[in-house]
Amino acid sequence: MHGSEATRARSTLFAPTRDRLLLLAWTVALCFVGYNVYALLVRGWMVDAVTYWSVWTVTPMYGGVAPGLQGAYLYSPAFAQVIWPLTLLPWWAFSAVWFTSSCIAYAWLVQPLRAAWAVPLLALALEDILLGNTTWILALACAVGFRVSSGWLPPTLVKVTPAVALAWFAARGDARSVLRAAIVLGVVLGLSFAAAPDLWAQWWNLLTGHRGTGITVRVVAALVVVVVAARTERPVWVLVALVIASPVVEPYSLAVFCALPRLVSPETLERAARPFGGVVTTFRRALDLT
Repeated sequence: MHGSEATRARSTLFAPTRDRLLLLAWTVALCFVGYNVYALLVRGWMVDAVTYWSVWTVTPMYGGVAPGLQGAYLYSPAFAQVIWPLTLLPWWAFSAVWFTSSCIAYAWLVQPLRAAWAVPLLALALEDILLGNTTWILALACAVGFRVSSGWLPPTLVKVTPAVALAWFAARGDARSVLRAAIVLGVVLGLSFAAAPDLWAQWWNLLTGHRGTGITVRVVAALVVVVVAARTERPVWVLVALVIASPVVEPYSLAVFCALPRLVSPETLERAARPFGGVVTTFRRALDLT
């Protein structure tokens, strides 16, 4: 069989599986859209972004709003310092910049995929975009952090736990990348601390006063996953580890998987998903779609 004939044969063989997977992807995407429409009506628009915009007007920055309540700022002082120029903008301008940045980030991440696959994958990011959260920063780090170790630092300065991804380089014996990331992190932390040591003391007290065994266990589990991923050359597993280690696991935590097209080829993604084709077949039969 010639090469072109073999390619056509494989395409015909796997076409039903592709259709089933696509149906599953769109079904899940519609569920996410429905959930986010409901959440938008209940919580409102860009409620997390409001916290970042007003971070320098709440006194004290940590504790001015109790953790767990809307408007509580829980990220590092370094993140507040970095976005300080943006907080000087009126709310409509800040929200426009934040919203546009997240949309551009996710659009770039899924760009390698065809629209039929990119759109349902983007549904995972919908809550992050509507809330104005920071998961898009972590998703971008997933796309570049395996090549440049310091790429993991921005999300680390936001939510701390993304630092587990640096175990990828340590497990591979890449001391240079670990050292590079440590130097950059040390410089950033040093400058930030020198500018506002009182804020760092407040943040440290916040972290130590509200930590629990749950997050500790999940971080340890995430580290194990990252080490195994590094030793077996499976970068996609690191995305799973980041979800496990997330300080608060919410549906928007899954938005990190929008980085998949930047880590593996569309063909590899399709091959990896083929075992789930049976799930779609069952779903179609239940709805009398077959």
